[in-house]
Amino acid sequence: MKKIFGVLLVCFLCFLAMTVANNKAFAADFVTGAKFYDQINYGGTEYAYEESDEVVKLDSGLNDKFKSVKIGETSKVLAWRHYSDEQPGQIYVEWSTDHPNIDQDIRGLSKFKVVPEESAAIAARLLKATPDDHVYCLYTSVFTVGQVETCTTDQDYALVGIIDPPYFGEDLVSQITVRNQDTGEYLNNGSGYFSSVDGSSVDFDPGPNFPTNMAWAKQGNNRFDFTINNLIRR
Repeated sequence: MKKIFGVLLVCFLCFLAMTVANNKAFAADFVTGAKFYDQINYGGTEYAYEESDEVVKLDSGLNDKFKSVKIGETSKVLAWRHYSDEQPGQIYVEWSTDHPNIDQDIRGLSKFKVVPEESAAIAARLLKATPDDHVYCLYTSVFTVGQVETCTTDQDYALVGIIDPPYFGEDLVSQITVRNQDTGEYLNNGSGYFSSVDGSSVDFDPGPNFPTNMAWAKQGNNRFDFTINNLIRR
């Protein structure tokens, strides 16, 4: 009986060792940054990127080519399907853990940003106070992302800014402008301020230059609804 028990124990320990080894083989073994691969399951050529304030726009040779990603233990990746939010079918996702097949989420990667895991993303959408047949678009410009367009026809929130740890506790100013896409008329031109204490939540301060024909409401930790009174230009 002791001999059988000993054999079973050895088999179990071997199985456990193999499982741990396999997990380590596929898990990220670095602290910061991200490594993309041109095949699923981390196969093919590896492309390494460090954390940066810049959004990486892949050139024509790499656009839509990355298929999997390993992410450093203290980093995360903010990723977009298209170069511009104006392109139909835009998708935005965040990855904080390794992903063996990123096309399941994004269906082609065009640009991304590698940031510290505790960085706070800012998401926004534009709503109409009064239903009509026009399309209105909100333009924001937080320096960590640049100008972003999100319209009343969009079905989801758009990423409009990122607050990295060095900017915790500071106010990040953003343009707040709405345009009637059908007529080309600007309904307003103002600004507001986003901030975060520790990255767990984002706050908004309309400040003195927030458009008077707009309202705003916070949804969750980092999402904001901006509503345009589309009958009034201010």
